[in-house]
Amino acid sequence: MNTTDERIKNLPIQRVKNILLSPTTEWPVIAAETTTPKELYLKYVMLLAAIPAVVGLLVNSVFGNEVPHFGTFRMDIGTGIAHAILQYAMSLGLVWVMAWIVDALAPKFGSESNFIQSLKLVVYAMTPGWIIVGILGFLLPLQSLAAVLALLALALVYVLHLLYIGLPIMKNPPSEKRLSYFVDIMVTAICGAIVIGSVVVKLRPVPPKMTFSEAKALQDAVMKQFEKTGDILNKKLEEAGKTK
Repeated sequence: MNTTDERIKNLPIQRVKNILLSPTTEWPVIAAETTTPKELYLKYVMLLAAIPAVVGLLVNSVFGNEVPHFGTFRMDIGTGIAHAILQYAMSLGLVWVMAWIVDALAPKFGSESNFIQSLKLVVYAMTPGWIIVGILGFLLPLQSLAAVLALLALALVYVLHLLYIGLPIMKNPPSEKRLSYFVDIMVTAICGAIVIGSVVVKLRPVPPKMTFSEAKALQDAVMKQFEKTGDILNKKLEEAGKTK
């Protein structure tokens, strides 16, 4: 019983709840914590990043995808597992790359290079991405491309919101450079989301009845919508920055 209680205690449930619902009070707590990259990955990143990967495996290989005019189709379990592993690995890598970029940009915007603070900023800001794409992706009927893109956009906006709140607390840039620093990070986050989303879409199974030309047209349409979504978010945030 003690072992079970300890495992439950070590789950990041409270941190997830706090960073999603009360980020303004949780970021100072995070900033004061002492940790290591290994600990962050083992106790938080690897657990939460597994949620969308497992959900994707279940949807793609167990429950199947409903495609209008083509019916329900599924990946074979081997392909589904490979797809999930790739998605999981890309999520883990994206966190590290983003943290490295945040830290490398710090001196340019009058902030101190401190990789562990940069990593904490990225790790905890990524929380809604894993939760929204994972849990809501499983609960909601995401047969339509519009629903998938809306879900990804919601996750990305929430991630950027947490980054905006956490940046001055975790990196403490001068107030006059804070927005520029955030915009650079925002562009990185959007590019990362587009890359992962593009790979996931490219690897989605193609219904057997779909011809090559139909599949290619569908793939091109998806890619254009991903790029359009990124452009819209970028312009809106830049406009918001100019009004301040």
